[in-house]
Amino acid sequence: MIMLINRLPYLLSQRNISIRELSRQTGITYTTIWALYHMQRRSIQFSVLESICRVLDVQPGDIYSYAPTSIDPELPDVAKREISRETVGEKPAKTEETSDPKQQPNDWRAW
Repeated sequence: MIMLINRLPYLLSQRNISIRELSRQTGITYTTIWALYHMQRRSIQFSVLESICRVLDVQPGDIYSYAPTSIDPELPDVAKREISRETVGEKPAKTEETSDPKQQPNDWRAW
């Protein structure tokens, strides 16, 4: 298993900067910063990464680092947790469908 380690929470706490303050200083929306902080995004735009690096005065490798889990068994619990398929964008499990169209789930994929 290959692992990306997110060091953004550590960097912000080290500098005593909140997600909201980083959002204000970079001009990036709060929800984008929050999603990066909590590893809820599968990708990051270079312009976003550049803005964060500029404000925190770090390199991209200081924010995200690559580590195969077999090399370091002492990774923090956050780095060891499994990511569910729904978290990484897989389709959710199929739900039972009803014959009444008014009771159908309101799912954009069904359109």
